[in-house]
Amino acid sequence: MRSPPMHKVSQVVKNRQRAYARDHQRPWLRLGLLFAVFFSLVLVSASFTGIGYAVSLTNNLPPADVLPAMLDNLAVARQESQQ
Repeated sequence: MRSPPMHKVSQVVKNRQRAYARDHQRPWLRLGLLFAVFFSLVLVSASFTGIGYAVSLTNNLPPADVLPAMLDNLAVARQESQQ
């Protein structure tokens, strides 16, 4: 199996310089990158805000080992009020 012909070093350098110049003539690439970074930061900050909100909701709940007794008391109170 034959390998493809090798390009000269000067030709490779010229191609890279052309690609570099072409990419830097497109301002939309930089705007897209800036938008992606900004969107990621907003998404991360929204996630942390949501986590903080969820923690604040569960902050005043009773411990899990007390919940069955509280529910039993609630059921007894309902039965007494219906009688």
